[in-house]
Amino acid sequence: MFLLTPNQMRLLDDLSVNKYNIPSLKLMERAGRSVVDVIQYKFSPLKDKHFVIFCGPGNNGGDGMVVARLLTSKGAKISLLILGKKEQLKGDAAYQLKKLPSGVSLFFIQNSVQFSVCLRQIPPKPVLIVDALFGTGLSRNVKGFSRKIIRWINRQKVPRLSADIPSGLNGETGQILGVSVQADWTVTFGFPKLGFFLGNARDFVGELTVADIGLSRKGINEIKSSTHLITVEEIQPLLALRSRQSHKGSFGHVFVIGGSEKKIGAGIMAAQTALLAGAGLSTLICPANAFKKIDPKALEIMYEPINEWNIDQVLAILNKATIVALGPGLGLDFSTVSFVRQLVRTYQGPLIIDADGLNALAEDPSVLKERRGALTLLTPHPAEMGRLTGMTTAEVQSDRLKIASSFAREYQVILLLKGYRSILTFPDGHSWINPTGNPAMASAGQGDVLTGIYAGLLAQFPGKFEPNMIESCQATGGRAGGGGEDRTYCPYVPLVFGCFLHGLVGDLLSGIVPGEKYQKPAKRVVMATDMAHNLDLAYSFLKKKSEILKTVFY
Repeated sequence: MFLLTPNQMRLLDDLSVNKYNIPSLKLMERAGRSVVDVIQYKFSPLKDKHFVIFCGPGNNGGDGMVVARLLTSKGAKISLLILGKKEQLKGDAAYQLKKLPSGVSLFFIQNSVQFSVCLRQIPPKPVLIVDALFGTGLSRNVKGFSRKIIRWINRQKVPRLSADIPSGLNGETGQILGVSVQADWTVTFGFPKLGFFLGNARDFVGELTVADIGLSRKGINEIKSSTHLITVEEIQPLLALRSRQSHKGSFGHVFVIGGSEKKIGAGIMAAQTALLAGAGLSTLICPANAFKKIDPKALEIMYEPINEWNIDQVLAILNKATIVALGPGLGLDFSTVSFVRQLVRTYQGPLIIDADGLNALAEDPSVLKERRGALTLLTPHPAEMGRLTGMTTAEVQSDRLKIASSFAREYQVILLLKGYRSILTFPDGHSWINPTGNPAMASAGQGDVLTGIYAGLLAQFPGKFEPNMIESCQATGGRAGGGGEDRTYCPYVPLVFGCFLHGLVGDLLSGIVPGEKYQKPAKRVVMATDMAHNLDLAYSFLKKKSEILKTVFY
């Protein structure tokens, strides 16, 4: 699903109305109806329930007036407060004002005195406040009376729903323009806005529903956004049942190069998670002194203990590999760092680099350019990204999307910048933002499990990597090969699935159930090993509830 900036959204509106002849009033009607659909789902029955709706003088206010009219037709009691004077309403908003039924309690408010008078005339405890004050066109800080109204809305101990965008939120950057409505739910029109997934916007957007209001599909093709939101539509091809004729050789062989005397658990977790994610075989290559400390419970993993890091010996072992994961718990002594750089330079098969593999490249990431177009996935957290780029962690966090995308382009790698709203970006500039995951996952070993998930998925679904593959892959629904038993997929499909799956497991284990209601995690901490052993929980949820995740995000 595309993520659009406010400018792109305005262009799409303009193309839909003026080039493809979709009436603007019809779009506004559908927008208002989509908000009412969500309200009805959350608050049914609506009869005699009181709703307060705040509208601005522009098109976002017009959407709010449609909501008022439709809720009234369902028996709800509506108090409609419009900021400004009646004569300020123009175009579609003025038309919607004329269509309001007589049952709506209508107030025009321009200052605090008028607002106080209004509050004395409406019932004191609505079941919901609807915010339709400012749309995506807002670019300046909210000041004066408007600021007071938003702060009043946020102080009320009732749920809040924003139409299209929380008023005061920048739809491109996620920044707060002085003050913003803190919505429990946001119903956005057409496509989600990029700013919803950047900065601290999540605290203001709440649960997000994306409503299809009939914007031109030809128009979106003309805009050609390169930023996407991961949805189940992207990963649907990977949810199919396995063939009855499958065997372990059908699902690839993962090799994890990781673990050290003090960090053997990291390598084991990655190797075992690869099996739990579906790989047919998994082998851990580790130092011999670490092998002596192997947990005997990890019986399904095969082992290749190495006395010293000899590049030729390791390359010979890797002849059997479908995918190699390099780095979990590897350590950073001189010989290990030298070996990592040699391996990255000489091994030309698909490679995932994480943890100490990334740290070993920090002084000279240019060796990545010597991989000559082979699939290379880097999975840094912000501190590791800082080391790779020579930035501080704060600098990385200040512009995550741009920094990740620039690095992927320069070094021709696929890069997952982990953290809240992880960003997966490709060498051609296409980026995906992951909507799943929560703070309960902030615990040791999560990165090792994620590496194992990626290794397991890429082992099962191999595909030829090309730096400019995204558009051709999307045209074929993510499949690079033919039908039948062909499991060859464009690599971007399992890549976008990996972080989505990891976050979804964390959400489900912590008590967040997407699409039911906005919830805070019931568990404060989810252990990495629990994540690995509960991947099927996410698969089961996706098979039963995939329709929800096509439009609802949290």
